[in-house]
Amino acid sequence: MSFTVRSLLKRYLPAIILPVVIITACDNTIDPFDDSAGIYSIYGYLEIGETPNYIRISDLNEPMIDNPEQGLDAVATLENLESGEQQTLPDSVVQFEDIYTFNFRSDLEIKPETTYRLTVERSDGAQSETYATTPEIPEPQVFPTGENCETFVNVIFPGVTEPMLFRASVGFDYNGERRWVNPVLRQTSQDDIVLAFTPIQILDLYFQPEVTGQKVWCHELDSDQLYVRYDRLGPDWYGSIDESDTLDVVDGSGRFGGLYRDTFSFEIDDVDVTLLPGQL
Repeated sequence: MSFTVRSLLKRYLPAIILPVVIITACDNTIDPFDDSAGIYSIYGYLEIGETPNYIRISDLNEPMIDNPEQGLDAVATLENLESGEQQTLPDSVVQFEDIYTFNFRSDLEIKPETTYRLTVERSDGAQSETYATTPEIPEPQVFPTGENCETFVNVIFPGVTEPMLFRASVGFDYNGERRWVNPVLRQTSQDDIVLAFTPIQILDLYFQPEVTGQKVWCHELDSDQLYVRYDRLGPDWYGSIDESDTLDVVDGSGRFGGLYRDTFSFEIDDVDVTLLPGQL
């Protein structure tokens, strides 16, 4: 089954398209090849609760394929090392400008706190392999809720202790569009990650009224909901998902890991605080 880069861009992330991770959302600004020594280049991730997952694989010795009928000499197998469940992954051709690459599809159920092994074998028996360990699913807490535009909100992610393996954005709806920004304050404690902000800080961060002159208040939003979206990365990432460093692929190169992502909302009071006593 053939996909185009444009059609694959319909999937999430990157937002956040993830600029170094090749999944169903293929960013057409990315060079998908890696000329490091080895057999295969492997890029992708395993997302908890998401099916299918896609992994891009290319031959490091012959990365540029200009004929989709040429195919790729590779058999990719993904295995859950705890349950023993495994799948030989079917591939699909993806066009990248004037050349073709290959996405391999996994239909395995991706579970939290589980290690998976991906093995890619050539017809002569040479192979590359890599591992992905998925993280624990956090249970975020928000307090207070239903407060006005100038009240501090704390969004707590219990048990998330490694900020380099976590990221979050706050969103709001304005003029028919959902807009996202990073929180003004990001604090970590020994056992939690805490995002601390006021709604008006989020709006000011987006609209930058000191530069643009556009001041937007909560009562001017399309709804009384704020949104938080976040990614929690598995330990295999060894740092931010946005970094370009390669991971440990035996006899190969690339970037492969596990993650969990989610989006939730909470209510704010959209009263016009500019008309409250002391605000004039």
